[in-house]
Amino acid sequence: MPLDLTDPKTVKELEKLSKATAGMDAATIAHIMSTQSGRAYIWRKLDDCHVFGSIINDNPLRLAFNEGKRNAGLAMFDEVTRHCLDDFVLMMREANERRAANERSLDKDGDRDDQGPDERQLDFYRDIDTGKIAVEWEPGASEAE
Repeated sequence: MPLDLTDPKTVKELEKLSKATAGMDAATIAHIMSTQSGRAYIWRKLDDCHVFGSIINDNPLRLAFNEGKRNAGLAMFDEVTRHCLDDFVLMMREANERRAANERSLDKDGDRDDQGPDERQLDFYRDIDTGKIAVEWEPGASEAE
């Protein structure tokens, strides 16, 4: 039997079900965000969904895929910030502490010489006109194929 959305009784029952589901979802998010491991998990998922970064990609299909991931991540971000704003702030602090600890562990001697030639980060990009890959680590660029 098809669902009759013109029936006020049916609409009221659906609204009641929707509110109950939203309440359960809020409780679940609050439970996950109440633990450090839960906050780390949510942070990884938000990061994986490109919520805090760019989705830009040369391939239009990859760009569309990334936008889909980002859309799902933004829905999660909305849930978390709507129901657990204080835990979200704590999650950001913990993520920054983890990132700083990881950076310190990668640079154990403290002089940042672990960054490659001449203590600079290598920058790779593809020239759209020629299709060649360029590697830049000084003011000028050298090209490689």
